Amino acid sequence: MRQRGTLRVAGVLLALGLLSAAAPATAATTPGVSVVPMAGAPGTRFVVTGAGFLPNLVLKVLVERGQVFGHTFDATADVTGGFQLTVDSTDFAESANYDVAVIPQDGGVPVSAPFAVSSVMNERCFTETSKCIRGRFLDYWNEHGGLAINGFPLSDEFSQVLDDGHPYAVQYFERVRMEFHPENTDPQYQVLLGQFGRVIHPADPPGNPDQNMIWFPQTSHNVYGPFYQYWSMNGGLAQFGLPLSEPYNQTLENGQQYLVQYFERARFEYHPENQPPYDVLLGQFGRRIYTELER
Repeated sequence: MRQRGTLRVAGVLLALGLLSAAAPATAATTPGVSVVPMAGAPGTRFVVTGAGFLPNLVLKVLVERGQVFGHTFDATADVTGGFQLTVDSTDFAESANYDVAVIPQDGGVPVSAPFAVSSVMNERCFTETSKCIRGRFLDYWNEHGGLAINGFPLSDEFSQVLDDGHPYAVQYFERVRMEFHPENTDPQYQVLLGQFGRVIHPADPPGNPDQNMIWFPQTSHNVYGPFYQYWSMNGGLAQFGLPLSEPYNQTLENGQQYLVQYFERARFEYHPENQPPYDVLLGQFGRRIYTELER
């Protein structure tokens, strides 16, 4: 549960008991906090993500704008020392600068991060699925193949605990799951794609080089020529990952048999009935996994 109240910066430390002389326990890593906007006007919706705190530590999250305005929210670090808090409020002014402070209740040193509330948030909505894409995920969608590569959005943006045990802001699309990783300092690696291929088709045993195909020594698999051309022209390693299998014939969901090949983030399908460039299509992994998630 979160608590609200107007606070002044002066006296906040006293009000939250930060002047205690008790020495804090030592966290395994240096605590850090980041803020990610998740929606636009009116109001704001954003996620505060922290890491490096002591496991199960009780925290206060203070959001303030100068000496005019402040809100506090309760949070608790998980067993890994991280937390994620979604703040959704119409009280935050547009085009204003704020500070977020995370205050350990064991007397530890607070950590903080600035953020700005934008008056404009990119958004694109689709009547086909009644879902919208916003902000960083929309930027990634536009810059990495749009509808043809990623498909329509199937979900809203939400928080999900992934395979590493940490919560992340994610959004499911027909062919991918986009994940926001604020721990990556380089912006180009903050939006990553889930490795659906590994979930649906674990890596096959290594193959042998075939002079008629493209050899990937990283996973010891060959890539079929048209698949390699599609892979190279539409994002390569970052979008699709490495090959997990050799090309082979498989009966797909429509009951027809096609030449397919599995990659870390995609299944390539060869459809000779289509004219290029639509003879290579991608399996709808995102739809399959999100449907299982909803059950």
